[in-house]
Amino acid sequence: MNSDSRGEGLVKVAGWLLAHVGAAVLLLYVLVKVVPGYAVIFADLAVELPVMAQLAIGFSRSACAYWWFIVPLGCVDAGVLFALRSLPACARWLSTLWAVLVLLTALLLAGLAFLAVAVPFFDLVQSLK
Repeated sequence: MNSDSRGEGLVKVAGWLLAHVGAAVLLLYVLVKVVPGYAVIFADLAVELPVMAQLAIGFSRSACAYWWFIVPLGCVDAGVLFALRSLPACARWLSTLWAVLVLLTALLLAGLAFLAVAVPFFDLVQSLK
């Protein structure tokens, strides 16, 4: 029997979309909940922050202020992923490349934002001991 390649393709795209949604939720959680918490602690202690921590806090404030712009970007990501899946079979590798690059970018940004504020915090805790 012939396998349903169209159905398999939709399952693959759905898997990538689920991974993208998970990465986006993780990134937004770090930017909206975790980083502002550290920012309050640093503001209360009035310590000088490294440049990366200042950038992470600024990026977090921007994400909180412009969340309404970030949500449509997710829809654009989904649209591009579906559009790339409709290419001829010889060019469908572009959809996998897009999916991997966007997923890794979101996870990398979440990790960098967390590390940018967590490392100075742990250094501060060590200096207080």
